[in-house]
Amino acid sequence: MAKQLFWRFGLLVLLFAFGVFSLNAQTAMPLNESIDKAQQDIENKLPAGAKIVVLNFTAPSERFSNYVLEELTARLVNSGKLMVVDRQNLDLIQQEMNFQYSGEVSDDSMQSIGQKLGAQSIVSGALSEVSGEYRLRFRTISVETAAIEVLTNATVRNDRQISSLFTSESNIGLTWTTGEKWGKGAVNMVFGVGSFTMKDWLGGSIVAGGELAGAILLIVGITYHEDSSTSSSDGSYSTSETNGNAFAAIGGIALTAGSIIFGYVRPFSYDKSLAKKNGLAFNPENINIALGPDKGGMAVQMSYKMSF
Repeated sequence: MAKQLFWRFGLLVLLFAFGVFSLNAQTAMPLNESIDKAQQDIENKLPAGAKIVVLNFTAPSERFSNYVLEELTARLVNSGKLMVVDRQNLDLIQQEMNFQYSGEVSDDSMQSIGQKLGAQSIVSGALSEVSGEYRLRFRTISVETAAIEVLTNATVRNDRQISSLFTSESNIGLTWTTGEKWGKGAVNMVFGVGSFTMKDWLGGSIVAGGELAGAILLIVGITYHEDSSTSSSDGSYSTSETNGNAFAAIGGIALTAGSIIFGYVRPFSYDKSLAKKNGLAFNPENINIALGPDKGGMAVQMSYKMSF
């Protein structure tokens, strides 16, 4: 009886834990769905035709803030249920009052901005990190009373879109996150598979070729043997056998190790958007063909410029 109760209790604990995990997994949503939710909440709780302004959004990245502001504004405008203040008019007020769209704005300042624009409600938002995921919050206040009219929250899934929006301006165009590059580098140990999945044919070929050549040298070094015969003063012959070739074995180990190290760092140096410019991938513009003298005749010389 006690044993049955123990197993039932354990099963209940597992089901509860699974339920909590499933609930959390369902709560997190992509960024665009979170913005859709905010749009619907705002439109459902404000009277039809109300004039609003989407003012500011606070986030660690200015690119992230601008993206959210533009997307929410576009959704509200396209829906047509509310009147949205033109961003050009907001830009004029922004210059006059010297506030930042991606920074904090006090309620008094928001009320003043709303009055200047003739708006009835003002929408502002912020992003905060929660256990590796992000919490998106929007707040709509009344210009007349500063009372909160709409408060909407959503947990945003930490995915590639979030990572790309947090990327600094100098890194725009990078296709893979740091974690993904480490993963590609690890997979590169298997004959450059990681680079090939990035469509980095040059890097993958170098890793695969280096590992293959290293393995061949190592096998040759281990299995190589040489027979030699010598004659002595009494006319007899002696035969000796030398097994192994230390130089080939060491060369094979060094080449394999070098290929693995190259495979680890290659994903970090390879940028898909700059591959052709830097010569990291095949680019016909990097081929140079020239005709020049060679041993009393003429020879075609071809070179290819690469950088790593």
